[in-house]
Amino acid sequence: PAPQSEYKAVARFVIGEKKCELNGVEVDLDVAPYLKEGRTYLPVRYAVQALGIGDGGIQWNGAAGIVTINDGSRTLKLLIGSKVMYAGNLPVAMDVAPEIADPGRTMLPLRCVAEALGAKVEWDAAGQTVTVLKEG
Repeated sequence: PAPQSEYKAVARFVIGEKKCELNGVEVDLDVAPYLKEGRTYLPVRYAVQALGIGDGGIQWNGAAGIVTINDGSRTLKLLIGSKVMYAGNLPVAMDVAPEIADPGRTMLPLRCVAEALGAKVEWDAAGQTVTVLKEG
């Protein structure tokens, strides 16, 4: 992999910990990342921040249960409970679905979203740590 200085965003999350590291800065989370069906789930806000996208790049339609993520060049739409993500207008099958976790946070399967937005995801099973690398 390229040296971390070549990345626009670098984020590290540890399963079960309510803190993460975004670009070298420790950030408190209100919901800890967790594993379900072999996938890492993160709160949507921190998942997109890990990709270098600000809060303005997230839209939530609570009535429809749809989260829209826009990084300036790509748009993803995910429906709570659906294993189909839309990248632009193209359906992309996922093996798990986004869900809502206490206290009402939208949780996304990280790898599906990150890779659809051009990021790399690395998993350290021993440390239960996921690292997201987004090139600049």
